[in-house]
Amino acid sequence: MLVPVPGGDHPIRLERLGFSRAGYLQPAMARLFTITLALLLVQAGFTLPAQDRDAGWRSDIEFFVAEAQRVHADPQRPAYGDTFTAAAEKLQAQVPSLSDDQVLARMMKLAAILNDGHTGLYGPGPNSKLPFERRVLPFKFYIFPSGLYIIDGAEDWGDFAGNRVLRFGDVTAEEVMKRMSAYRGVDNAQTWAWMGPQFYLPKLALLKEVGVEVTEGTVELTLSAIEGEEESLTVEGGDYSMMRKLRPFPLRDGEPPLYLQKVDTNYWLQPMPEHQAMYLQFNQVRDAAGDPIPAFAERLRTALRENDSKLLIVDTRHNNGGNNTLLRPLVRALIEFEMREPENRIVVLMGRNTFSACQNFLNRVERWTNATFVGEPSSSRPNFVGESNEIELPFSKVQGSISNMYWQDSDPWDQRQWIEPDVEVLLTVDDY
Repeated sequence: MLVPVPGGDHPIRLERLGFSRAGYLQPAMARLFTITLALLLVQAGFTLPAQDRDAGWRSDIEFFVAEAQRVHADPQRPAYGDTFTAAAEKLQAQVPSLSDDQVLARMMKLAAILNDGHTGLYGPGPNSKLPFERRVLPFKFYIFPSGLYIIDGAEDWGDFAGNRVLRFGDVTAEEVMKRMSAYRGVDNAQTWAWMGPQFYLPKLALLKEVGVEVTEGTVELTLSAIEGEEESLTVEGGDYSMMRKLRPFPLRDGEPPLYLQKVDTNYWLQPMPEHQAMYLQFNQVRDAAGDPIPAFAERLRTALRENDSKLLIVDTRHNNGGNNTLLRPLVRALIEFEMREPENRIVVLMGRNTFSACQNFLNRVERWTNATFVGEPSSSRPNFVGESNEIELPFSKVQGSISNMYWQDSDPWDQRQWIEPDVEVLLTVDDY
């Protein structure tokens, strides 16, 4: 069936637009038209009938699967695996019986099957019209060798810093963390030790998803105080946000220890003449305003010579990455320092927050120097799927990332889950 094109010389076949010869939309195009109309209604603020809401979520699932199969960079191609595709099909069928929070949680679980630290669904963006549970607990959590602790709190909740968390409702803290780990892909166990307590554990919707009782926006926590006494605390969720990275203990008096003094400064130096040492804290692989990495690397060279430093301590414990194409000048400065004098030594401090582009930094320091690595294992692999490639699901406006780069930064046969420290030093709650 042909239709004329206004102002044109060539007619268009309706079949190419999705119509049948009788002028009706073909089934596939009719479905696409319905989904598109539903998305436009949501954007305009209309409340959708259940069937259109279901169609919208199903379109988001289809979109995510298609994008994962198109761009996800894992050489094993898990987006085409039976586990991933079967989970997506199962979720499609479950949509009508699930709340919006439950669909989101199951989609997070779907993304976790791709299993890398840069791929995941984070939560609804500011433009989402769906009634998501956005409230979080007013606490910042951290896992020490002795258990899960509150290390800071929003507003008046900071007084609970230092308390160990024993249970969320009737579920132990360890079990909650274990269950919740299924909703986030990681490079290794260190990725979850860093991301889980800070970004996922406070979410009321996820706590409810993993079996914690959430009553009218409140959660019952069982705490063990610093003195060892247990207490029950009812906590109401709200619109809270906490500073990222490990911070000085809020109830401590006096000057914070050196490693916690400038965690938001991309990189900085502190001479330690009493040890013939130079302390370099490298907190972000980003050029600082007015002080790009090449200029900083030159300043490092000068400071090492002028202070006659024999030991260079490079602290990467707060560095979750950035742009690894910026690393070369700094790596060269380390190589030159080590080669200048036989007694010159490099020690690299690392941990669970040493991730992404900073993993690339560790790889290159390991390859090109004789540095000693101290602390916890890193939270990326030497060869890893990386790069934050932001996405937004069209219907729900849920935001996330699908990693579209594979960094084979080590030998092709390097299957290590992390760089292991030569000297393991774990941060205890007492030390903190």
